[in-house]
Amino acid sequence: MVPNDEPPSPRWVRSQRFGLSGYARTLVSAYRAGITAAGTSGDHGAFARASAAWAAKYELSPDDGMYLAELERTPVTLAQLGEALAVCSQSRDDISRCIKRLVRAGVVVAIPIP
Repeated sequence: MVPNDEPPSPRWVRSQRFGLSGYARTLVSAYRAGITAAGTSGDHGAFARASAAWAAKYELSPDDGMYLAELERTPVTLAQLGEALAVCSQSRDDISRCIKRLVRAGVVVAIPIP
């Protein structure tokens, strides 16, 4: 084990694609519903509150919703995810840490490489 008792970080090749587990599709639906309702409220803080409430309910981070929403369409590489989330100020390290955490949680899956 590493000093902070976390399992060793997985290593993936550049072409590794990531997708959602079956359970994650339920999470994305709940995230979209909450965010849509927040968007219709007209309240500037509604998005942050909706993200935080969703994250608390599913024991995730509020930012996880945007990652899962990006992975919903089709499996992508870390580089593609980085391009998609660049407007959200997510760094390469942020993306890598988040995907590793979500893979460990069973929410995101590494798609087998043929």
